Amino acid sequence: MLPPSTYRRALLIFACIPALVFGSNIRTTTAAAAEQIPAVHEQHAALFLAWSISDAAIKKLARYDVVVLDMEIGALHPEQLTRLRKLHPGIVLLAYISAQEVHKDIESRNPHTPLRAQLANILDESSYAKNSTDGRLSFWPSAWLINITGTWQTDLPQFIHSNVLATNLWDGVMLDNVWDSVTAHVGTDIDLNRDGALDSSVIADAAWRTAMTTMIHEIKRLDPKPRLVVNSSTQYDEIDGIVLENSTRTGWERAIRSALTFHEKNPNGLIIVNATAGNVEAPNNFSEMRYGHALALLTDAAYSFDFGDQKHESLWWYDEYDAVLGAPIRIASTDGFGVWRRDFENGSVFANSGMTTTTFDLEHAYKKIKGKQNPSFNSGKIVNSVTLGPQSGVLLLSQPPKMPQRKK
Repeated sequence: MLPPSTYRRALLIFACIPALVFGSNIRTTTAAAAEQIPAVHEQHAALFLAWSISDAAIKKLARYDVVVLDMEIGALHPEQLTRLRKLHPGIVLLAYISAQEVHKDIESRNPHTPLRAQLANILDESSYAKNSTDGRLSFWPSAWLINITGTWQTDLPQFIHSNVLATNLWDGVMLDNVWDSVTAHVGTDIDLNRDGALDSSVIADAAWRTAMTTMIHEIKRLDPKPRLVVNSSTQYDEIDGIVLENSTRTGWERAIRSALTFHEKNPNGLIIVNATAGNVEAPNNFSEMRYGHALALLTDAAYSFDFGDQKHESLWWYDEYDAVLGAPIRIASTDGFGVWRRDFENGSVFANSGMTTTTFDLEHAYKKIKGKQNPSFNSGKIVNSVTLGPQSGVLLLSQPPKMPQRKK
């Protein structure tokens, strides 16, 4: 039975059934399990892929706990990484590298991108992924796709080892576009083995996964300690973290299940939840920001909200980021109708992943955060109930419980 479009229900259901429910799997928080919940405090991430960083940007970046920068920054401006560590000693710095793409003008960029110039030196025409008529394949409009089933699966790990991680400037790498399937992204007209004939999708995808597995293994073999964080997949062993890019726009429910599944297999793994304004300069899209923020809080993830996948260069900061929630006291739970909750020492986060508005009573009084950016929403008011629109979230601060008042 589907829930009505607007309804009220006591949220005590979450306190009585502290379980994570998805599909047919139910994970319950026992007393022993509760002791194992990591005391993870909220973290914030910045995906900042500009090829230069101003002094003002350095100061803003230092506020974040996890920062992803293009690998060229380490070659061109190593002093900026040193400065970031001085400003924020506990910061995690990851070098951005694509697993399987190079810029179409990679050779002409040589003076300004020395690391890409070195990559260009190990490429020849046989390095590129081709279709059945020997044409190069492309996924991102400005980049060529590399055939990772060739020597790239070992060439790239060696390049990362020798030119990126050997500098000791980075805590690890973020490997972009680590796909489970190549045909799902570039179509079925593909000839990986270069025999002039169309490969079957099953064979092409299997060969791609095998090569990607080898690449990941080689990266960890050469550099076992630095973190290997990947975007676009949670399926490969040996990875140390995942990025859920565009998480609110590519399937919030899928993102939370991916994050929770990864966290269950990798309790110490790093999760970066990235939500975006949809490639629009809209820092005031507070609703989208809060929806992604709730996802991050539910999953122990570092959170990033920015312009979009066409330009990860935003350094937007929000009132919610300054709220002191403390450590989580239980895992995420859902009522089975798309409403999610997680409790922390100093408050709780709620999210509605459904397509209908829902209103529910709280088991005791909470307080909205007091903010300057969106004061009509972050009003600092005491609330005893919450209304969540479709695909939205809210962070509430704890208050001493008080007797419920009779509704008129």
